[in-house]
Amino acid sequence: MTVVAMKLEPQSRLTESDNALENAAKVFTSLSNPTRLEVLLRIIKREWTVNELAADLHTSQSALSQHLGKLRQAGIVRARRDRQSIFYCCSDELVLRLLTEAGLVKR
Repeated sequence: MTVVAMKLEPQSRLTESDNALENAAKVFTSLSNPTRLEVLLRIIKREWTVNELAADLHTSQSALSQHLGKLRQAGIVRARRDRQSIFYCCSDELVLRLLTEAGLVKR
């Protein structure tokens, strides 16, 4: 019987596929919240301000800002400042396709 010993080196960095998995996990975690889905369904069609979204969703600006922050961290939404207003829109075509395939968005 022959025994072969292999020395395994710990990985010091994430590989590209690990980064892709982390990014996918962030996106799916963000999409798992019903409020964030409601936000996305609105900002897919056009830009919205935080005030507009808060009024339309009947939620506080602070709670909405938390949700938008998570969507921004996941790379799903983009923000644009115009004077004192910040406008949000969906910046991820893949998320749009996912929501379309799920039957939540009609093209």
